Amino acid sequence: HDVCMFDLFNGEVLMLICVNAMQRVLRKAKDSSIVGRTFENIGKRISVSKVTSIPWRIHSKKRTINNDDLNGNAPDTIHPLSILHKESVAYRQVGYISDLAIVGGPRKKCRFGFPQAIMTSPYYKDKDKMTSSLYLLTCPRLVRIVDNLESDGGIERYNEKLEKSAELQDAMRQIHERHSKTRIQYVGEHNLARNREKFGRERADVIIYSGITGMTPTQVTDIKCLHAHLADYLCTGENIFGRMILDEIHTKLLIDTDGESGCWQMCDPLHALSEDSYWVTSSKTKHKSLMNHNRHRLLEATSNALKT
Repeated sequence: HDVCMFDLFNGEVLMLICVNAMQRVLRKAKDSSIVGRTFENIGKRISVSKVTSIPWRIHSKKRTINNDDLNGNAPDTIHPLSILHKESVAYRQVGYISDLAIVGGPRKKCRFGFPQAIMTSPYYKDKDKMTSSLYLLTCPRLVRIVDNLESDGGIERYNEKLEKSAELQDAMRQIHERHSKTRIQYVGEHNLARNREKFGRERADVIIYSGITGMTPTQVTDIKCLHAHLADYLCTGENIFGRMILDEIHTKLLIDTDGESGCWQMCDPLHALSEDSYWVTSSKTKHKSLMNHNRHRLLEATSNALKT
């Protein structure tokens, strides 16, 4: 009677899961291709007698911008994410469905197969707005670790290094240039004029030609956000500061950034969350409140499903 089933209908994926079944399925599935084949085989082989529904849906038509929708050419740094991984980011890691369009993920995933960072489109989903964001750190555990680094004076320490090193300043300049080039490649140079007309020349140019996290490209002595640099490194492998941050976490804090026992429970959208499930949030008040509210919603969904 334990059943999991994916029902494809009109471009939507309706997720119907039995609370006890999914953990066993996913323990055998280490990547999205295996997950997809597992679900396909289950759908063919198992007759449905009783299904407990957890009330959330995957809207594949609205979920993301595909490569076919790109105005320019897909940047080389895009690493596609599966439906499961995008659900993980939206509902378990970030905690909400963002207006940002998820384009891709990191070069490699954590030990449990979940993304720790994502690449987003310069356009919002409705394409009526633009953003300077490109890379976002999503792993709740890493976000909290980097929060602690920043609160312990991490930004000041890296800024001090920047001020004393012309080599690091040049590296920051190259990071700014790469982010600008990635946006141009994504948008397409032939669309720059249209963007200026639609969003205003000043606004469009500021976004397209800005550096990491929207910084002025000439600003090379301020790291601004450790999360952004680590996310950039995880997705591209080209950010020296992201690598330094990762090394600091490994060597100084002696923390394994690849995951720890039980942390998959928070990121896995197919795991029925319980009071004992792993859960960690950002130390920043707004996001902490959001994630705690989301945890309460997920616990309530599990409770209601068990009563059915």
